[in-house]
Amino acid sequence: MVGPNCQFGTIDIRGRDIKYDFPIFPLDTNGKIGDTFNMPKHATTKITDSRGRLTLGEAFANRTVIVEEQGSGEFLVRLARVIPEQEAWLYDNPEALNSVRRGLTQARAGEINRKGPDLKAAAKLAEQLEDS
Repeated sequence: MVGPNCQFGTIDIRGRDIKYDFPIFPLDTNGKIGDTFNMPKHATTKITDSRGRLTLGEAFANRTVIVEEQGSGEFLVRLARVIPEQEAWLYDNPEALNSVRRGLTQARAGEINRKGPDLKAAAKLAEQLEDS
């Protein structure tokens, strides 16, 4: 049974002129053939300008994107966030990142230290750390 979402492709068998039509079924979000009638379809034909530029529309306005060349003239455009180089260390250090997140959670919950920082303990710790 061929559903309304089925398309047909043609394949050339071993360079001969014998051609077979076969159904191409779109996959659902789980990678299985299924009811894809309600799946969003966002294919749009666009034309590049004389400098090779392409507009993506308002959804991408003032956003950072990663453009990945997939080969054969295909590109994947994904929204991205950029982390400044000086802050990347935090995301490379799971212990430090968890500590920052824990502190932010505590601050949102109003769990703050009313006495302020222990400067003597901080100075002692600073003396123990190696310079990098």
